[in-house]
Amino acid sequence: MTDNTRRIITTCGAAAIISLVLVAPFAFLEIRNNTAARSSLFHFPFALFGVLWLLPTAFILLVAPVVSRLRSGENILAHPVTLLLRITILAIVATMWVSLLKDQMPCFLGVPNCD
Repeated sequence: MTDNTRRIITTCGAAAIISLVLVAPFAFLEIRNNTAARSSLFHFPFALFGVLWLLPTAFILLVAPVVSRLRSGENILAHPVTLLLRITILAIVATMWVSLLKDQMPCFLGVPNCD
């Protein structure tokens, strides 16, 4: 395995694990407070938690090149259009995650008829 491949796998793995750590408390709250999800796995919102996991993973994978350039001492303003596009996408991904989390928080906390 080449060094570049190893770096890509490490970055993707770290992003997936960090995202899992971010989403795990909300999954625990859902299982703990939702009686339907506790009685059967068919009532657990797998799609919701898949999206809640995927968004921070994408965020981390998008921000990783910028951080690596900063750490290596490169000028991140060398490609301003790319940086602006990356920051715009990061803002959209972060807004989607926070909005989804804010919308579903009553469900995680066990509020009846939260949907």
